[in-house]
Amino acid sequence: MTKQEFNAWTEETKFSERNWRRDQITGDNSKLYAEHPEWFPGRLKPVQRELLYKGGENGVYIEIIGDGTVTVGEYSGAIPHIGEAMFTPKHSNKPMYHGKPAETLNEGFTAITERLGISFLVEIFSWI
Repeated sequence: MTKQEFNAWTEETKFSERNWRRDQITGDNSKLYAEHPEWFPGRLKPVQRELLYKGGENGVYIEIIGDGTVTVGEYSGAIPHIGEAMFTPKHSNKPMYHGKPAETLNEGFTAITERLGISFLVEIFSWI
């Protein structure tokens, strides 16, 4: 990693101190993996996942995986980026979506955004 790349990642991490962020690398790579498992021989069950985080170097995260399971926890050591962090899960379940447990990533994401509200959505999607 060059000094310029390190500085760019550090700025991205710093921006998450006050705003929820979507880790685009986790989301995009897992989607590619889930859609094209043949490109990744030897891996176990392909699953799409999203990672949302807030707090800078140390903070909180929400992970949503393809079967609708949502995990909430804390992370630490995200320098220069979230991929370097240590994650400590605190709670994991399938949130309720239309009266039943979420069964897909989209249902899990929708259930979480309904609970966290419009400000959460604005923070997640404001940088796109």
